[in-house]
Amino acid sequence: MHQQQNPIPHQPIDQDYEISILDIFVVLAENLRLIILVPVVIGLIALGVSYLIPPTYQSTSWLTLGEAAVPAMNSEEVFSKVLEKTDWINTSTHEEALKKLRKKLQASFVKQDNIVRITAEGPTPSKAAILNTNLIDSYRVFSLPKGKTLDSINENVRIGNENIIRLEDAAKKISQNIDKVSPGTEGDNVVRAYTTITSTIAKQKISLFNLKQSLIGFGPEVIIQAPTLPEKPIKPKKAQITIMASLASGFLTILFVFIRTAIRNLGGDAEASEKLAQIRKGIGLK
Repeated sequence: MHQQQNPIPHQPIDQDYEISILDIFVVLAENLRLIILVPVVIGLIALGVSYLIPPTYQSTSWLTLGEAAVPAMNSEEVFSKVLEKTDWINTSTHEEALKKLRKKLQASFVKQDNIVRITAEGPTPSKAAILNTNLIDSYRVFSLPKGKTLDSINENVRIGNENIIRLEDAAKKISQNIDKVSPGTEGDNVVRAYTTITSTIAKQKISLFNLKQSLIGFGPEVIIQAPTLPEKPIKPKKAQITIMASLASGFLTILFVFIRTAIRNLGGDAEASEKLAQIRKGIGLK
């Protein structure tokens, strides 16, 4: 015969450890004023403190320089020159001053646009813009030719000037007698020689201009956007500080409320009370 199995009796849930959503809302409702008041007060305090933090302004510039310019711009030699012109960075050592300057002044290459971006931060709009300008000027001086390269350019400039003078003298003599030349082969040769000389003079002048330009470095032509004069500070972000302080204090307040409620509920349990007493003793509380 088939033996009927007794059904497994239903195990009741221990009501002492069951926490319902309703219980949570009751705890929140009982402590609603505290939960609202603490974040508001902390948020207002954080807002007030944010007004005491010195503002930071950022100036930006864009230049049509290659990627190779960025390492030179960020070099210690260039930054040292910028530091000499920056009187508001005061530290005990030169090394510390350079570290502080590097946090406030950065040059980077934007590949998608093929341009160099410079950002400078300062305590005032004008100081931020001046710091940006000083980096551009210091790099321009740094990029100028030096040593043997400079000597070679100066020599080529001297030779170029002499060649232009000789060519212009020759062109002047030909132009004075070109009307006296009879038409024909000889006249064609004179005109051809005069054209060649004048063309060579033009090329020599362009070459000479480029050589002289290399002696003074780049100019405004490479600057897409001059250092901006910021109107609003980028730091401190007062709204963000206030919101973060309010959220953090609100979370901690809710956590405190639940912990306090849990401790109170365990007060009537002798075993739990004994454990709480041991915890207090262990952390040095009476």
